[in-house]
Amino acid sequence: MQKNRDSEGWLIKDDKRFELSINYVQKSSERILTIFQEDLRDIGVKLNLKQVTWATDIKEVGERTFELSSRAYGGILFPNPESSVHSKFADKKNNNNIWGFKNARVDEICEQYPLMFD
Repeated sequence: MQKNRDSEGWLIKDDKRFELSINYVQKSSERILTIFQEDLRDIGVKLNLKQVTWATDIKEVGERTFELSSRAYGGILFPNPESSVHSKFADKKNNNNIWGFKNARVDEICEQYPLMFD
């Protein structure tokens, strides 16, 4: 057994397993997520697959009470990256910046975006 792994081969630090859970809604997602789970297992990371309802997924993502979430992310009718990646939304719940992304350069681009034309 390696020093940084437990008896089952999972990575450990401070006696805690490197273990994550990923939420998904569609049963068909399991086909892809199982491959991801196996790849992580190969490097010692345990991934728990957790099928949830659409309502639970929306609630947990909006409140940021999830570890990982499998989702499709489409564009909006009038493209504008501000609602998804501007720092002013990073610490607020229930918006499109679900990952809490903050970056000054991206903010600058978002602020210039309405002024950019082809």
